Amino acid sequence: MFLAPPIYYDELMKKVPYGKIITVSKIRDYLAKKNHADFTDPMTSGIFVNIVAWASYQRSEDITPYWIVIPANVKHWHGARKDSCLSQA
Repeated sequence: MFLAPPIYYDELMKKVPYGKIITVSKIRDYLAKKNHADFTDPMTSGIFVNIVAWASYQRSEDITPYWIVIPANVKHWHGARKDSCLSQA
């Protein structure tokens, strides 16, 4: 199990191209693979994505596009199909 710090989520969320969306589970899978782990803790990843979003909301510069991260259990997100998510972050 890998416990990624919030800054890892922040960095990955900033790398998602404009107009694309990604799920938290895709981010978790990427981080686990990159760090040679079986999986990334789902509870802390949800908490850390929220921390990144709140911190970005409070900043006026260096905004993290937190709105591109969607829950894993949805089929459509405001008109975007879930299968249009990136396969890798």
